[in-house]
Amino acid sequence: MYAHFVSIFLLAENGDIAYRTNDLLRDKLHLHLGQIVELTDRVKELESEKRDLLNSVVIRREEQASNEKLGRNITLNDFFLYFTVLRILGSKMEDVADWLVKREEEFENVTADAVTLKAELRAAESRYSFRML
Repeated sequence: MYAHFVSIFLLAENGDIAYRTNDLLRDKLHLHLGQIVELTDRVKELESEKRDLLNSVVIRREEQASNEKLGRNITLNDFFLYFTVLRILGSKMEDVADWLVKREEEFENVTADAVTLKAELRAAESRYSFRML
């Protein structure tokens, strides 16, 4: 009889631990999802900045092309500035993409852990209910 109460207590304690772990994993998942949303917004901002810069470069090139017709030349500094801006933006976007990949891997790991814990909890609950019969 005493062993029966001990096993019930242990199952209840394991269930408690599993629920708390599940809660912690859920909180971590929500945190990562929030970070992913923030970074997605940042990527959109960077893409918008890149688009704006490219538009300004296109406008500048069109102006320079019309200036060439008037006898003016495009300077090497203009091209250097254009490629520097593109390189910096590309580097920032690569950093954000790398961070997103890492967060996605962590998200997959947390999800797998949650599934495993859920299966263990169900198994413990079924053992508990089987012993109660």
